[in-house]
Amino acid sequence: MAQLFSNKLATNQTPVCPNCRKILDGFTGEKNIPTDGDISVCIGCATILQFKGKGMDIRLERIARSELMKFMKKYPDQWQKLQHYIMTIKAMNNI
Repeated sequence: MAQLFSNKLATNQTPVCPNCRKILDGFTGEKNIPTDGDISVCIGCATILQFKGKGMDIRLERIARSELMKFMKKYPDQWQKLQHYIMTIKAMNNI
C-alpha cells in the first residue's frame, strides 16, 4: 500500500477551485508535493482538477476532457478510486 502525505499547499496565490471558489490550500496524496499534471478533486463541489505549473507557481485548473480521457485509460484503478471520492464528496455536501 502506498504511503499517503497530507500537507498545506505552498503557492504564490491562494489556491481556489475554479468552479465553486472554495479555498483548497491542503492536499493528500502519494507524493510529498503535487506536481504538474497531478489530479485532484475539489472537496467543496467534486470538480475534477489538475495541478498546473511547478513550485510556488503551481495552480489548480479544471481538467481538460482530453486529459481526463488519457487518465481514465492509463490508470483505470485510480479512476475507480477517484469516482468513489467524487461520490463521497457529493454525498457529504448534498450535491
